[in-house]
Amino acid sequence: MLTTLLIAPLALVTAPIQDESVELKFQSKVGDSQIYQMTSVTPMDMGGQSMEITFSARLTSKVLEVTEETYTVEATTDNMTLKIGDQPMPMGGGGGAPDVPEKTVVKRQFDAKTGLWVKDLTENLAMGSSPRIEQLSAFAYPGKAIKVGGEWFHDFPANKKEEIPVAKAKFTIVGSEMVGKWDCWKISHVYSEMEGNIPFGAIGTIWLDKKDHSMVKYVGEYQNVKFVDMMPPANSKVTLTRI
Repeated sequence: MLTTLLIAPLALVTAPIQDESVELKFQSKVGDSQIYQMTSVTPMDMGGQSMEITFSARLTSKVLEVTEETYTVEATTDNMTLKIGDQPMPMGGGGGAPDVPEKTVVKRQFDAKTGLWVKDLTENLAMGSSPRIEQLSAFAYPGKAIKVGGEWFHDFPANKKEEIPVAKAKFTIVGSEMVGKWDCWKISHVYSEMEGNIPFGAIGTIWLDKKDHSMVKYVGEYQNVKFVDMMPPANSKVTLTRI
């Protein structure tokens, strides 16, 4: 549930320059920190009545360590709210709501070449932390220069410990776009699990800061996702915006 999201103002996409190439790679430094607003809106059928479940939170991401091979991030999630329809729900397990703490802090290690999750460094993770769900919107650096309008693919191996099946993602550089004060590369994104009876999937758009290639915004739709075991699979509109 750490990956859920909110929309920021957009400017028009600028026309791609013919043959312009972009080398996207991890460039953050120790101490770099970003704050995001997250929101997910999930339609559900509850007793024959259609309702929307809305979850929102604030996520603060801080780089703690950088080596040639990996980097370590501390992610803090707080200001969490949950609504079913227009009715606010408690986050502490009351009223049938999931038992989620008011604040969670986790440390994670990422691959410096791809920018992808390697492992959790925090033991006894709280409910609401799901690498399988977070991988739906994960951005994989291509490892080479890509022309504007060009695409690349990334194959995700299975992770039995985290119950993540084999998956594949496709990324396409659409062009340039302003998101708030950030000049960004706009990238379309499609993700599909390749195994299982009800595979998760995602279709969305990612905006990366042109200065350091960190994420500024993600907007998309998760497909067949289960945020908690008590919920059936559902599609969810998700947004992450830097603030």
